[in-house]
Amino acid sequence: METPDGYIWAPYLQPVRNLPNVPLSDLPDTSLGAGVWVEVSVPYIDLNLNNPPPRSPGLKDRVELDLPSRLYYTQIMLGRPGSNRR
Repeated sequence: METPDGYIWAPYLQPVRNLPNVPLSDLPDTSLGAGVWVEVSVPYIDLNLNNPPPRSPGLKDRVELDLPSRLYYTQIMLGRPGSNRR
């Protein structure tokens, strides 16, 4: 794997593109008021094994075929990244 400082021997790393979504500042208005169906996609990673089956015990239970969460949001709460604000 190539990094800005050179190469790393990393058999368990997979290069990925980081394309984070642009956060909304306001939710669109509908006939029900402010709110929208959203798909939580940023914390989701699609793991692709090029040489199945997984041989590492750490990977055997982590390969999942699942859809990302789809939820109805009615408000946006701002906080610092990594904070535990609820």
